[in-house]
Amino acid sequence: MHREARYVAATARELARLSAPLGVFSILGNHDYYAGHALTLAELSKNNIPCLVNAGQRITKGGDTLWLGGVDDLCRGHPRPAMALQGAQSGEPIILLSHSPDVAETLDDARVGLMLCGHTHGGQVRLPLIGSPIIPSRYGQKYASGLVKAPKTNCFVTRGVGTIFPPVRINCPPEIALLTLTA
Repeated sequence: MHREARYVAATARELARLSAPLGVFSILGNHDYYAGHALTLAELSKNNIPCLVNAGQRITKGGDTLWLGGVDDLCRGHPRPAMALQGAQSGEPIILLSHSPDVAETLDDARVGLMLCGHTHGGQVRLPLIGSPIIPSRYGQKYASGLVKAPKTNCFVTRGVGTIFPPVRINCPPEIALLTLTA
């Protein structure tokens, strides 16, 4: 959506076409705020896509459970991991969604087994020997993309499919990641 409110409804309708056996969930990122976070939340709700803004939800399959939490955007909102993890039971696996991987650096709850993030777009441009000259993270190349060891958890950062200005990708192809989780 970048900064355009006019794309919010159409984007939510397209996301509603996604299908997953245990559900489709969302969180807010900085561009959702630029386009209008209230509008984004309303359109996601209208399309039956739960948005986990400092909230969590138990996912059940058979007798197994998983806690899925989501935090607000770091750049424009107020991420509250403790709120997102309220309700998680002792010993229950926890995945935390955060648009910005920088949240992983200050996460103080070691129960989170994995954080799933985006925001950095992999840097969009990767140069040999240098990496990406610009990464929208306080921690530079660490959170460009892929599986990263944060202080208290593992963090997977996807390059995603979009771009920001300039709208180019060099040696940094878009990706939709498929992760297989095992106990």
